[in-house]
Amino acid sequence: MGHCAICDEEITPLNDSKEHVVPNAVGGRLKVRGFICRKCNNGSGCEWDAELADQFNWFSVTLNVKREAGVAPSHPVKTVGGQGLLLHADGTMSPDKPVISTTEIPSGRQISIKARTRLEARKILKGLQRKYPESDFSMAFASLTEETSMPDGPIMTSFQFGGPLAGRSIVKTAVAMAFRMSIPPAGCELAMRYIKGVAATPPFAEFLSRDLVRIRPDKHVFHVVSVRGDPETKRLMGYVEYFGLGRFLVLLSTEYDGCPVQRTYSINPATAEEIKIAVDLVLSEDEFNRWLANDAVPDGSREAAFNYAMPVILRQMYARADANAFDRAYEEACRDMGIESSEALDNDQIMEFSRRMAHKLMPHLLRILRHRPRV
Repeated sequence: MGHCAICDEEITPLNDSKEHVVPNAVGGRLKVRGFICRKCNNGSGCEWDAELADQFNWFSVTLNVKREAGVAPSHPVKTVGGQGLLLHADGTMSPDKPVISTTEIPSGRQISIKARTRLEARKILKGLQRKYPESDFSMAFASLTEETSMPDGPIMTSFQFGGPLAGRSIVKTAVAMAFRMSIPPAGCELAMRYIKGVAATPPFAEFLSRDLVRIRPDKHVFHVVSVRGDPETKRLMGYVEYFGLGRFLVLLSTEYDGCPVQRTYSINPATAEEIKIAVDLVLSEDEFNRWLANDAVPDGSREAAFNYAMPVILRQMYARADANAFDRAYEEACRDMGIESSEALDNDQIMEFSRRMAHKLMPHLLRILRHRPRV
């Protein structure tokens, strides 16, 4: 079956692994076998892919990326006013930590609790009961209430892509794609020297001199990895893009002598559906040399990438928030009226249900009118 591309151990049915070409942590589904051993799969996943996923976690959470195992971890954000929040994959937010305040009053002690979930509130109350056994917290248990409020201001976040660990994940993705094209890791000598730590100079860098995606979708962002072998230039090049923002070229080899070939894999991470994306990896010598000199990010090019990706992502985020608000209002109206969601209603019930739905949706509609930018 060959040898592991990372540690060179012989791959057998006992240590073979299914390696995701695009890390599953950001929604990739395509896999290769016989590429790396199970130990290296786990190690690179816990270090390289985890760092990449962390750098793009805001996007994974915002889009509720479809992963094969679990949802993206909640992402910490702050408001302009300094309020700490956690953004969750279901589209909701909560305080980043519970707040417990104690005030001494003439009649005793007043304790105020703001927890993120009912379960967390119950755990806190049990802890307080042990700390203050002379107090009776049974009424507090019975009177737990849920409140919904808006953050105290606009949300702030920042992004930084690349670096040694995430970079190795990006390079590994390009090598895995080449492997699917029957190009062995030994044929990706520049990439493999970097992955194995033999060469310090990374064979990847951003490329924003022009858009290499021929027809870029405007309804959704995507992940794409494309590899092209050109025997005339002897170059085996890879292109890896995440969420429309991280756009990287990878120089896999300068000794390619196979047939002209190019293959592309792309996926919509919000739906886990493969999509067709065409990538132009025919670079002019000037483009290639500028990229090689880390001079392929012209002024304003990163802003242009953000101006493409962010409106697409925000539209999807707002659509999900609207759907969640409607579903929540529907469920609450059914519960208030004591009816099943699938139950047929008479005319009077329909009027009452509509009134309750409008009342429950009004805060969400007001927030849209007051705070939501048009994208």
